[in-house]
Amino acid sequence: MIKAVPHRPEGGIARPRSMAKWLRVPAEMTMNGTPCRAATPATSAGILLTGAALVGAGALVSLAGVALTGSALLAGTRRWMHQMDVPPRELAKQKLLKARAATSAGVDAWQNSSTPVHRLQRS
Repeated sequence: MIKAVPHRPEGGIARPRSMAKWLRVPAEMTMNGTPCRAATPATSAGILLTGAALVGAGALVSLAGVALTGSALLAGTRRWMHQMDVPPRELAKQKLLKARAATSAGVDAWQNSSTPVHRLQRS
């Protein structure tokens, strides 16, 4: 539907009061008189800027939360390590020696076992 544009008494064309209404008016019409759809949607720049500002503020708040959480975890880990009787490096060495001893004992027991191992033959 084509809207009639009101004329001013002096002969000039009356413009809409807000710029948003002015931007939403289709620039081109099809052959049958219906307005063409715009390639980009008509959006309000104020809402977009407000949304972008809120996303930026949220990112800053989350970054501050990550920094606080990381520093608290680091401080707690340091405190825990200083309270340990055996340092973590020495504890890791002890565990590795125990694992190697258990592995070699298992290998010796497997190789020196008296039960025969039955192997499957391919047919």
